[in-house]
Amino acid sequence: MSTQAPILFLVFNRYHTTLQVFESIKKERPKKLYIAADGPRIDVDTDLKKCAEVRKIFEMIDWDCEVFTLFQDNNLGPYKSQIVGINWFFEHENEGVILEDDALPDKTFYMFCYSLLDKYRYDHRVSMISGCNFQQQNKYGDADYYFSKHTNTYGCAMWKRSWNHMDTNLVDWPDFLSAGGIDDLSNSNGVRRSYKEDFGNLYLNPKIGGWDYLFLFSSLKNGAVSIVPNVNLIKNIGFGPGASHAINTESPHAMLETFNINFPLKHPSIISRNLIADEFESITTHYKRSIIEKIIYYSFSWRKLYYVLRKKFLRWRK
Repeated sequence: MSTQAPILFLVFNRYHTTLQVFESIKKERPKKLYIAADGPRIDVDTDLKKCAEVRKIFEMIDWDCEVFTLFQDNNLGPYKSQIVGINWFFEHENEGVILEDDALPDKTFYMFCYSLLDKYRYDHRVSMISGCNFQQQNKYGDADYYFSKHTNTYGCAMWKRSWNHMDTNLVDWPDFLSAGGIDDLSNSNGVRRSYKEDFGNLYLNPKIGGWDYLFLFSSLKNGAVSIVPNVNLIKNIGFGPGASHAINTESPHAMLETFNINFPLKHPSIISRNLIADEFESITTHYKRSIIEKIIYYSFSWRKLYYVLRKKFLRWRK
């Protein structure tokens, strides 16, 4: 049985999602809990009260637990506050679980992380352990997880050794691009186009994103892979108003069903990226249309809308 690992909980001003994730952590009863909270925005009148309500949640810690807090007085924004919080965590710990305030884990997520933190502790080919699976319930092989180039960070675990490679300003992006690093990500021009645009924008202004894409780039440039469970273990409950980036409630990543994973885990026989799974996720998540594709798509979309409205109008006239 693997021992518990410390948990870092990244929070801000969303009481209801934070409370749900906290209740999951409370059931797990970790021995060490780190809480990093961003401060209220000066131009948002309700933030002071909301941030205070979120921080009050942690007065409900009623089990034997070492609690460490990093509560910001001023707002740093999602980019800086999350990176500052994770830096702080790894100043004190060599490995651990990281949960954001909208990442609601299945109860088996924690043991999944603990087991694999132990197993791959000294294997630098593996950069992180994700709880997210965006394969729409497709499974790959007989093992309970596979390896991927994607680093999905809603709920995850990693080692200090991985975070030490974090390139927060994407300083190596020009060299990565010129070396053809993007070409290895997908066979699809649309996917490569998407990554090239996203990383290019982050290179010009890293603060427009969160830490997820920055960590993805850091993992890619070091040739590492992540671990992905063969069933989804994290439900993102934060899509919609109040989210920093996850605004679209129709996103394929919103409110995904979670499943239990069985123990003892069945491990893959080799550490090798699953190309089929990665291509599926790339196409369904990261595909960006070309100008010609957009013209065709929107032409057909408007045409379809026209016929639907026309049919309704003719029916109404009768």
